[in-house]
Amino acid sequence: ERQIVNQIKEQLCYCICDFENIMREPNELSFQLPNGYVIFIGMEAFRAVEPMFKPSLIGLSDASLQKCAYNCIMKSYSENHKELVQNILLVGGSLQFRGIAQCVKKELLSLLPNQLGKHIKVHNSDDEFLNFNGAVALANNPYFAQNCYCAQNK
Repeated sequence: ERQIVNQIKEQLCYCICDFENIMREPNELSFQLPNGYVIFIGMEAFRAVEPMFKPSLIGLSDASLQKCAYNCIMKSYSENHKELVQNILLVGGSLQFRGIAQCVKKELLSLLPNQLGKHIKVHNSDDEFLNFNGAVALANNPYFAQNCYCAQNK
């Protein structure tokens, strides 16, 4: 059952940037279940994504996706802010929804100072090894190696 739900999510769900002001219901999308029944998905196709931007919709007090990204950027050294906002990369299953990069960019623009906001670049990737490759690049960076301490406890 979980596999079917994931297929529905991956094939039908999408992100809209103007959730508050949507004026009409989207066209219904159909999905054929393994038993042959066809189900129809309407507003659920974009409502499923919205809690990432507004966790309170599902009763959570956690920070939103854009607030987490903003906090990460602002906690780094200020000389790195521009480079960070130019290299925002969304990786992973729930970050591959159609339209999510545009929505993250829009939401971050409302949080970042103007001088940083004009440099925002948000990218999606479905490369399954991208996280690993990014960690390798970071670990090979001499600045990171000098300023990071990692230990393995046995």
